[in-house]
Amino acid sequence: MLAIDNKPNLAKKFDIPCYVSTTPCGWGAGLFKLLCESIEFAEGYFEYGHFVSIDYDTLFIQDGVDEALLEHLDDQNIGLVGNAEKSNTRWKKAFDFSKREIEDVYGPAPEGYVQGEGVYGGMFMITRLMIDRMKQYGYLRSPRKNLDSHCRVADDHMTPRVCKSLGMTVRQLDKRFQILWDLTTDPFELLGRGVIAFHPTKVKPLSKDIALERKVRRFYKDKRDKKC
Repeated sequence: MLAIDNKPNLAKKFDIPCYVSTTPCGWGAGLFKLLCESIEFAEGYFEYGHFVSIDYDTLFIQDGVDEALLEHLDDQNIGLVGNAEKSNTRWKKAFDFSKREIEDVYGPAPEGYVQGEGVYGGMFMITRLMIDRMKQYGYLRSPRKNLDSHCRVADDHMTPRVCKSLGMTVRQLDKRFQILWDLTTDPFELLGRGVIAFHPTKVKPLSKDIALERKVRRFYKDKRDKKC
């Protein structure tokens, strides 16, 4: 399924299920709202286990990504699987700035949580256990889904806090997944290193120069076609 931010005409171009937000969510904290509403939509539309969130500029470049993700579930208490960041200075400051507002809605920081920790938003998996607990504790409803009303913290840095608040742990992705903010290595040599999924296809996710992205997508499309 696709999650589309308040662009119903865009959804008409696709023949797969699309969730379209009824109000603009925007980037950062607004993406947490879009994530929660997308999960709520999926709960009513599909029968499924875990929920994988990926950016549009994340590519799966080998088969078996789903199986590889499931291999990370080696503990029954895992709530979130992603490329974890121990603490980000920018988002730590954002948490500190809105500490009172965040705790009023989401409660105090859980034990074991480090202010500003996150998982890179290019790709992460929320387990069925975490989804069920998010539903139980009102994270798919207002006011908890409306993160952008309470702070400026991004979705991928709030999600680990939610995970640990619900009594679960965050699992680090293995080296087969290169999910980063910046493109730091040659994107045309990833297959040789055993990478099966990566983000971003641009030098930076928010870059408006899509020439490299197009080249990267064509390169891996040709690989898929030859394999077929």
